[in-house]
Amino acid sequence: MQQILVILAVALAAFFTGRRLWRSWRNAGTGSCGCGCSGCDDSSRTAHNPFPMHKP
Repeated sequence: MQQILVILAVALAAFFTGRRLWRSWRNAGTGSCGCGCSGCDDSSRTAHNPFPMHKP
C-alpha cells in the first residue's frame, strides 16, 4: 500500500512539473515575456502589479 502511495505522489509531481515545463516552452516564442524582462514597457508593469505603491 505504501508503494502505491509513493508511486502516486511521484507521478503527480512529475505530471505537474511536466505541465509547467510544457507551458513555459510553448509560450517561449510568443513575445509576451511577462513583466520580468527588458522587453516590457512601464505601462504593462504597473497594470500587472497586485500591490500598487501609494505615497501618503
